[in-house]
Amino acid sequence: MASNIGDLAINQGQMSLLSRAFPNAQINIVILSSKSRNYFSECLLSLGNKFFSITVFEDSKKKLENYIFNPSLFLKDCNAENSELIILASGEFLFSYNDNKNIKNLFWRTLPIIAAKTTNKQSILLPSTFGPFEGDSTKFIVKTLELTNYIAFRDIISTQYFSELTSVKTLTLLDPAFFLEQDKKAVNNQINTIELPENHLAIAMRSEGWGIRLSKNKKNMDTKSFKLNKYCNSKAYTFTKFLCEQYLTQENSKIVIYIQTTADQELADFIYSAIIKNNADYQKRLFLYRPTSVEDYLNKLSYAQCMIASRFHAIILSLTVNKPVYGVYFDSHGHKIPGLFNFIGIPKKCFNLSKLFHEYTVDKILDDLANNSNLIDPLLSHIQELRKKTIDWLKSITDKQQASENQLDNLKIYMNFISKYFTEI
Repeated sequence: MASNIGDLAINQGQMSLLSRAFPNAQINIVILSSKSRNYFSECLLSLGNKFFSITVFEDSKKKLENYIFNPSLFLKDCNAENSELIILASGEFLFSYNDNKNIKNLFWRTLPIIAAKTTNKQSILLPSTFGPFEGDSTKFIVKTLELTNYIAFRDIISTQYFSELTSVKTLTLLDPAFFLEQDKKAVNNQINTIELPENHLAIAMRSEGWGIRLSKNKKNMDTKSFKLNKYCNSKAYTFTKFLCEQYLTQENSKIVIYIQTTADQELADFIYSAIIKNNADYQKRLFLYRPTSVEDYLNKLSYAQCMIASRFHAIILSLTVNKPVYGVYFDSHGHKIPGLFNFIGIPKKCFNLSKLFHEYTVDKILDDLANNSNLIDPLLSHIQELRKKTIDWLKSITDKQQASENQLDNLKIYMNFISKYFTEI
């Protein structure tokens, strides 16, 4: 549950993917409750009506102790003890750094695997991002995932990284958001949406000082510094401002900066204010827009010329409505964006802003646009093939696989790691 429409896109995409692979299945959804219920209703709406039931799971230290020694209790408390298949949602929670061990996420994301294994049920990890891992978390996560019956990653770098650590076979498949479908009827029923100009350049940027991979102290320090300097010392700000100013020199050019989540609002506001301050005429061709829903986002992107983004799902949603994309990213946000661009076969459309000068990156992107070299049709055909491959992978999950010979050793490693870091969960 979050303000990020990308998370809602995963929810909706997962339901679409699962309904295609298992059209007759009864799907029971388990939601780990959050302290904040601000976005709870949006979360429920994003799941649609193609499910059998929803369980909102409330965690506690007492429950945690019980689950460590008897993982099957977790399935009982989630009303999942009679389920035939345990599916772990797609996402970006499988990582650990020395300054951000991410223990709580790792525990709750892997507990369903252990619960499934100890009750002789199959488990699946839907296409996710994996790694990196530092310290003793590496052995823990690898040995835990080895207990999963089927594993898929959503970017090629994750797959390569996992393959270097284990002999377990895995696949690179599409993020569930690739299975979203435009629902124009739903958009027409929404209120408070505005019209955006056709053929606009779409931009969706995030600060390099924010994200789940960064430690709390690092996020606080970077955000405080950025605010004090009106984000002028942010690489995300510098790149986006320069990109907008260069593009707006072209006659009749139009830009929409999409605000995908609350965390992106300040950055977008400062960029907009600085550009308009230098050239007031640009306010007729530069727009800020915060989508109201996944459907609204898709609808607005259908009017874009192309998308330039450091937001993973801004890229995917743009491809879903057949728009060319360019990816930019920072080292602090991990490898999912370059991993995705490599996976779908367009690595030269992706740029590391932590290492490249922003002027160079902007010139490369705008030259590419001017030369119409971002051909979309071959890419869309390739993505359609990958959609089929992803659905076929799920459909093939019928027979139970035998447990690993090292199952007991893997469970022991899991127990020892969780016991060691119990106080951090």
